[in-house]
Amino acid sequence: AVNAETAEKYNPKVVAKITGMTEEEAEKFIFHFNLNREFIVSKNDYDIYLIVKQLYNEYLTNKEK
Repeated sequence: AVNAETAEKYNPKVVAKITGMTEEEAEKFIFHFNLNREFIVSKNDYDIYLIVKQLYNEYLTNKEK
């Protein structure tokens, strides 16, 4: 159940919608940050949104280096 709930809250489609990335880029983003499944399940949708936004800013900063 944790996997299904994780996939529902944190997947390439969700990340792409929040960040504006393509789903392909979002898959790389998800792989890069590899968030803990229990952590994701314990968060609500708004928390996931904020976390993805914060990680995306970090991702962009590191990508530019």
